[in-house]
Amino acid sequence: MQESAKQLSDSNIEIRREAVEKMARSKDPACIPLLLTAMKDISWRVRKTAVEVLLQDYAVEEYIDGLIRLLHIEDNAGARNSAIEALIKLGKKASVYLIEAFRTPNKDARKFIIDVLGEQVDNRALGLMLEAIRDEDENVRATAVEHLGKVGELSVVDALIDILDHGDLWTAYPAADALGRIGNRKAVPHLLEALKRKPLREPVLKALGRLADPSTVKNIISLIEDSSKNIQEQALKTIEKLYHNGVDAEFI
Repeated sequence: MQESAKQLSDSNIEIRREAVEKMARSKDPACIPLLLTAMKDISWRVRKTAVEVLLQDYAVEEYIDGLIRLLHIEDNAGARNSAIEALIKLGKKASVYLIEAFRTPNKDARKFIIDVLGEQVDNRALGLMLEAIRDEDENVRATAVEHLGKVGELSVVDALIDILDHGDLWTAYPAADALGRIGNRKAVPHLLEALKRKPLREPVLKALGRLADPSTVKNIISLIEDSSKNIQEQALKTIEKLYHNGVDAEFI
């Protein structure tokens, strides 16, 4: 361990990487702090090797707290990214630990936790996601809304509709996109109402294209004459999307 610790401080990248490789298959818990230290290395090769060794050869409960602590580091993006990569690869094994770790005053760590849980699509995290859309930090809220688009439960649709109706632009924008991805037509009247808000027209049009409700055609066609060229083009793309999603061409 002393030799490995010394090698991890060497100026030669390859020596540091080889020191990490030597810890593979050892299963000695004393290696874990060294591997977590290696995940702070300036070299992505050293960090990547440390992640691989940690996930392959050590028990989750032995290092999960260390990974979560890395999310709180403010001056080392490489360490945070390596921890996020490892947590995503752990999949649902990490969910319970991440849900508990969300109770932190560190807003960046909360956002990273929501990002990881969103990639795992674990229903055990659904309650936390619904709580996070009311977080005091706008980045946490927006991230939670974005990831809720991957979940199709009715409770999620209701929550997203509420955000679309009453939320700020920062959260209403991803809420419109999420509702389109979920595909529940319960959202249609709320999306049509949101078309009145100019900053929301683009994501709302995309969502309406995915939902392909014939009753929305008139509202979409009217935006071909919008003052914004981008909205005009998006309205045309949405009409094309409606056609490809089964709305009758003659009706359009």
